Amino acid sequence: VHGGAAVYIPVLYPSGGSLKFKVIHGDPGKGGDGGNGGNAGNGGAGGSGGTARGLDVISISPLALELAQTTVAGLSNGPAGEAGEAGAPGRGGSGGQDGNRQYADTFNDLCPNGTGACKYLQMVDVFGGTGNQGTDGMTAADGPGGSAGEAQGVVTAGSGLSVKIANMVLHSASAPNSVGATALGGSLLLVDFTILSNFQTPFGPGTSNQGLGNLFVDPMFTDPTAGDFHLAAGSPAIDAGNNASVPAGLTTDLDGRPRIFDGDGIGPAIVDLGAYEFIPSFPGDFDRDGDVDGADYDHFVACALGPAVALAGPACADADLDGDGDGDQGDFGLFQRCFSGANIPADPNCRL
Repeated sequence: VHGGAAVYIPVLYPSGGSLKFKVIHGDPGKGGDGGNGGNAGNGGAGGSGGTARGLDVISISPLALELAQTTVAGLSNGPAGEAGEAGAPGRGGSGGQDGNRQYADTFNDLCPNGTGACKYLQMVDVFGGTGNQGTDGMTAADGPGGSAGEAQGVVTAGSGLSVKIANMVLHSASAPNSVGATALGGSLLLVDFTILSNFQTPFGPGTSNQGLGNLFVDPMFTDPTAGDFHLAAGSPAIDAGNNASVPAGLTTDLDGRPRIFDGDGIGPAIVDLGAYEFIPSFPGDFDRDGDVDGADYDHFVACALGPAVALAGPACADADLDGDGDGDQGDFGLFQRCFSGANIPADPNCRL
């Protein structure tokens, strides 16, 4: 705070020759400067994204497992957390309270008998300058963003754990930070006849890549964005498996259709990779189970209403085998030609 100490100055007044004292305080005290604002705090770090994991096999004792005919698809790791926002810098303090002083405003005659020979200065208050505004605090930086999560197809962990996977499809929806197969904690993971699709690292540490029939291609699902992971026509997973790795007693796929079928039509019948077997569309095979049998006949009878009569609803469109808009004897003739019987593969060329 600025400001002088009080001083006393002798002043001679000519009218009476009397020596009196004028009291003047020091220069007006300037208000103290405001305190500086505090520095802003840095923003916090963003959180890490979540981990997407398909199969997680953990054992606390020696164990041998075989896993097959499974589709792990659409793995999507969590995005990185947003960076924390920097705190606002502190505002500088306001100026200090003004100082003050007194100065002469009027003359009053206070001498005895009103002689006018002796006068002194009446004092009034005035304010000094206001202190300076304190400086604002330093601006801080935003916090760092979090790291993205991981997408992991198959992970094993546990000393003495041995896992073999075969005839599988492992697919990641996001390639960065993704690992197809990883063995941790002294475990061993063997991979055969498996598609590992869209992984940044197909095989993580500790994984033994057997190299038998493994593919690193798009499995060509029917509509993965809608959650339909059936195999589309032409998928590299069709007839790409190992029949010897199909678990004993497993005769149908996830839809209840035949588990081993000659999907590419060039023979022999080989199991597909993943949870679904691809069954081509055969004329008359309305239930898509690979044969034309009594169940298909029941569907045809319910749909075919005769010449020039509209079919019995949209679900019956497949009964119009000759494409003339109805279900009649012409369609039935084609159906008879394609009829194979239960559990007997239909002939894809039966209409020719």
